[in-house]
Amino acid sequence: MGAGEGGKAGLGQNANENRIFFAVKRAGEVFRAFEQGFGSDQMRRVLRTVGSLGRNAVFTKMILSRPEVGKRIDAIGVAPYIGSEVPAMMRKGEIPKTVDAIFEVCRQDIELFRKELTAQAAMCHGKGVLLVAYECGPHLTPKGDVALGSTGSDEALIGDLCQKASYDPRMTQLVKDYLDMWRGSGGKIALWFISTSPYGKHNMMGMLESIYEDPTKSPKYQAVRDWMRANPKW
Repeated sequence: MGAGEGGKAGLGQNANENRIFFAVKRAGEVFRAFEQGFGSDQMRRVLRTVGSLGRNAVFTKMILSRPEVGKRIDAIGVAPYIGSEVPAMMRKGEIPKTVDAIFEVCRQDIELFRKELTAQAAMCHGKGVLLVAYECGPHLTPKGDVALGSTGSDEALIGDLCQKASYDPRMTQLVKDYLDMWRGSGGKIALWFISTSPYGKHNMMGMLESIYEDPTKSPKYQAVRDWMRANPKW
């Protein structure tokens, strides 16, 4: 739809540009309608954000080229999940066999994002907008149908390793290093994907699995709490 509408409006030179440019144009129209409906004095409560990709600076650059940016758009939002390479590894038959391997994947992701996000934040700041994370955190997904071609035994192994990694004491430092990377790269507001969610084959993203869980037993919860206390605002 976006590509077709963007093409009709003559926004880009190809389908990809038409799709992206139309999405930005429509976002600007929605934000303008909000302002007209609720009043300009209410806009201080809103961060007008358009989504991009954490590992695609070209995509972000295309968004930033639109005239709406800085006028009706305040921020570019990305979802810099770490650990999400596990399904891709499974598709290639590179099945992590140990908890150490899971942590290594996450560490590699942090370094990849450090380079990408630093570049994107610089581009955003140059246009007078923020780089924010509309979702973030360790994305440990053992579900086999995400990793096409993986077997049930692979899924069970990865599920067990991801759960062990989530409660491994090393997860506390990993999360702190991840959030340090986000701030150090120039990122601003970051929203953890979900605070509380039972772990299972679809995801293990929550800081806690239950509201009744002892938070002192959750490395991710402890890491986020401690980091927020050390970094109240920047």
